[in-house]
Amino acid sequence: MVRGRRAFQDDSKLSTLSGILKEESGALPPEVTRDLDKIIVRCLRRDPARRFQHADDLKVALLELKEESDSSKIGVPDKAGATTRRARTWAPALAVLLLVVGIGTWTRFRAPRALRATPKTVSLTSYPGRQRAPALSPDGKHVAFSWDGEKGDNFEIYVKRVDGGTPLSLTANPAIEGSPAWSPDGGRVAFFRVLGSTADILLIPSLGGQERRLGQVVLTPELNPSLSWSPDGKFLAVSDR
Repeated sequence: MVRGRRAFQDDSKLSTLSGILKEESGALPPEVTRDLDKIIVRCLRRDPARRFQHADDLKVALLELKEESDSSKIGVPDKAGATTRRARTWAPALAVLLLVVGIGTWTRFRAPRALRATPKTVSLTSYPGRQRAPALSPDGKHVAFSWDGEKGDNFEIYVKRVDGGTPLSLTANPAIEGSPAWSPDGGRVAFFRVLGSTADILLIPSLGGQERRLGQVVLTPELNPSLSWSPDGKFLAVSDR
């Protein structure tokens, strides 16, 4: 903008692109003062570490330059008339640069804050005992979890609506059950049934029904077993010693 031409422009698009990728932008025309030249060249440095590190730093440099210009302290001109003509040449560009920096800084640091909503925490369970391994259904309307019951005697798999209601027990087995994982269509829940150092992998309809055993894995003390469905619902990924 200060030069009155593009920073990189050659005879062909390929040459222009090569200049953008490999070359420095070059010196500014002689009517641009040395101080403004330094600021612009620093903005265009090929090495990011040698550029202004923050828009606020650039804004301060431009404001100081404008103050010096307003008080006629820029440069050491040979003739007073030449200084005036040079100031008239780049002063409008400097004003536009200040405006762009100001708008950019405000947009980055002010505008997003006004759009941020305050997160709301909602308790899905408040039952006695321990509830763990929550898993939201694909439609976000239900949550499956492992709960040791009102007596705290054994972990079973439960499903309840997110908006309230009584939890539905999907299992009833003396073994410990956990790590529920919804199928992509929301129709089934996979889970582990822990039997000492091993764990069975089972499937059950999300509204209750007949269980189906898929296999067994060997556990280790440092392994926290979990299940993950493939997007088409045909495979389960599982950790196994």
